[in-house]
Amino acid sequence: MKKNTMSGFGVLLVLCLFAGTALHAQNSTSVNLLSNGGFETDRPAYWTPSGAGAEWSTEQNRTPNYSLKLSGSGETSWTMEEAVRNWVGGIPGAGTPEIIIGGWVYVMGVNTNPTTDAAKFQLIYEFYDENGVDVLGAPVVLDIPQSTANSGGWVELSSESLGAITLPSE
Repeated sequence: MKKNTMSGFGVLLVLCLFAGTALHAQNSTSVNLLSNGGFETDRPAYWTPSGAGAEWSTEQNRTPNYSLKLSGSGETSWTMEEAVRNWVGGIPGAGTPEIIIGGWVYVMGVNTNPTTDAAKFQLIYEFYDENGVDVLGAPVVLDIPQSTANSGGWVELSSESLGAITLPSE
């Protein structure tokens, strides 16, 4: 996962992977298949902090008590390895299942004029097969809104705005 240099006071993240949510025209309901999608058990399950500004925090929380926090002026990140393998029994469906990925963010005191990707806050998702090959060919990148320094609350980010994300079938 790419590390971001932070220009500002911080950003709080609650990330939820909606892996395995099949997209159907008649059914737009998301199903979170993660056993610890809210960071409430295990400190925090499968996530690794990097840099002094990566904290497991109760300062802001969406549901119910914890979030992942990034703060400071240096490079910092939270990285999760093998989410689908560890948290989801398998990618559902035969054929080519489409999924929605995303998360919830709370922004406070961030740079409102990032000029490079390194200055942006982003949710970056990558999907690899058992041989380490990127099955999508490139990361799925969701830019965290930085048009204002503060979001004033939790904002949901979703890959739906990017179009269909289709994983190869099992």
